[in-house]
Amino acid sequence: MHSISSIFNSYKDTLDRTYKEQQELWKRAKENIKSFYSSFLKDLVLNYGKKIANSHQSSSIKRDIEEIFGTDTIKFVAIDGSSFKEEFSEFLVFYGGAYAVRGTLKLRGNPVKVEYEKWDIKHDKSIIAYVPIPYVELNLDSEQSMFFATDKEKTENLSIHNQLMQLAEIYLAYTFVRSPDTDVNLILMDNSLSSIYLSNDVLHKLWENGSLKIVGYRFGKGEITPADIYISYAMPINDKLDIPSCKNFHGEFYIIRKLFDKSEFNNECSFIRENKHINKLKELGIISDSSSTKKILINPKFATTTKDSWDFVKSVFEHICEEIFVKRNLNALKIERKGKSEWLTSNDIKYLISVGLRMLIEKCWERNVILIGIAKDSATKYFSRNYLGVMHYKKIYDFSPMNISVSDRLILETIPFIDQEISAPWSTIEFDSVFMSLHLERNDRDEIFVGGFRGDIITPQERLFLRSLAQFYINRSKSEPMTGNVIFVDRIAHPTFDANNNLLAKEGVEIDTVRGDRVNPLFYKNRKDHNKVQQAIIFILDALTKNLFPYVIGYPDPLHKADWGARSMNKKVQKLIKSGEFKFVANPLKKSLRSKKEEGYGRL
Repeated sequence: MHSISSIFNSYKDTLDRTYKEQQELWKRAKENIKSFYSSFLKDLVLNYGKKIANSHQSSSIKRDIEEIFGTDTIKFVAIDGSSFKEEFSEFLVFYGGAYAVRGTLKLRGNPVKVEYEKWDIKHDKSIIAYVPIPYVELNLDSEQSMFFATDKEKTENLSIHNQLMQLAEIYLAYTFVRSPDTDVNLILMDNSLSSIYLSNDVLHKLWENGSLKIVGYRFGKGEITPADIYISYAMPINDKLDIPSCKNFHGEFYIIRKLFDKSEFNNECSFIRENKHINKLKELGIISDSSSTKKILINPKFATTTKDSWDFVKSVFEHICEEIFVKRNLNALKIERKGKSEWLTSNDIKYLISVGLRMLIEKCWERNVILIGIAKDSATKYFSRNYLGVMHYKKIYDFSPMNISVSDRLILETIPFIDQEISAPWSTIEFDSVFMSLHLERNDRDEIFVGGFRGDIITPQERLFLRSLAQFYINRSKSEPMTGNVIFVDRIAHPTFDANNNLLAKEGVEIDTVRGDRVNPLFYKNRKDHNKVQQAIIFILDALTKNLFPYVIGYPDPLHKADWGARSMNKKVQKLIKSGEFKFVANPLKKSLRSKKEEGYGRL
């Protein structure tokens, strides 16, 4: 047997060796980053700090902002959420909530002026939901399940509280854009929009029997059908951005778009296939049996247009969210199925989040609101590996590939140390979020090709979101620059300013995938391409980033304030919910031995 000291010494040696190896790898990576930046990457970095510091250029940016929003007073909302799950002896409580901070940015004057609205309980827009679920009410899958796992064990790994929080964030943002009383121009969310889009896609669950319990949900004179689920995932529709686009992957979405405001159309999309797209929509009952790849007609027994279905789904979303977050109806997450009352599952909440995000994007386009998601920490390589890899393969970019095996964030956080001219704020060019799935692959014959997730899955929808990485704090008063973290900025595409001129196809290039698909993403090639919306967003975010809090240097203040509010709200609700266990104190035998031990240790 080994002594305790030898175990610790061995662990220390392992840590020291690993740290030394990591430092050597990072040293080599930094040398490669420096070379790659000087030879190519610098052309994809926009030094907005110098522009904003120049009074003439700053005034020009302000005029662009006024053109985009139609006003010189930008009203913004920042939203963040919180969640937790509390397990009691008799029941389980899920909590999810969202908190909003409101303010205005006045462009007149130098510097611009930021004002926050004072919190008023009468006009508080925070929303919460807490759902206590008795274990005895959780439905068993079958009579045999009693031999395999208890109801409590089945729910221990559920993340409904996190989904409730995300649903609260989306619904709160939607209420701001929907309401005619709130004149908002900009919405900031503490999450990546394209990541929300991806992580809540449960359309594949439609084909798994019973996985989506919301199918069959009755509201008014109708009920949710598989066809409604399918149509809702085809949203949002925007003709200026040409989405959903004509392509092989989910070609059904393109058909749904064309039938959105008419009952039939003559198809000109060459990717539509009879055995794949047409037959699937016939099976769902959306189009008539007489439809072909040439002429497609909606099924008159289903609806007049696909818009009818989408309008119904939107009304269901508004109803359920109002019951959950406004009326706090504890039965809002229940559904009557086959004569029994069942709880909606995490997949159903994900579906509602997907619907809510699409409704939010629609409303933002309708009311000229820019929706932005900010993510702080990520180890992704969508920019350096996926985007640059595909663009290099398509000969849009010419550079010598290098071995830089670190994340996008670490690559870009090195820039202020190797480029003394860069100043905050600065950003990469924006790239289409479809490159979250598009990437290079190599087959057994050493041939390189473009693929998607699991070969042919291309998502998010191209021309829907634009991503970039930016930094909002650099201090060069010392020998070594002090910097904030690089953050991820994710926004919806603008139907006017993004759609007109910035498509990869205008370079004479289209991205063909290994499965015979074709994608035409939004495209800003380098710093010479004027991106009016990105420039406006960076200017606004810089004005909102005061760098007053050392632990969130380089992060927009409104989102930090929203995080404060969400955390404070979480603490108060936790106290309320924990007090619910007092009801069961009189019967200590119902508490688990573990919980009683923890309580005992807590008193020591």
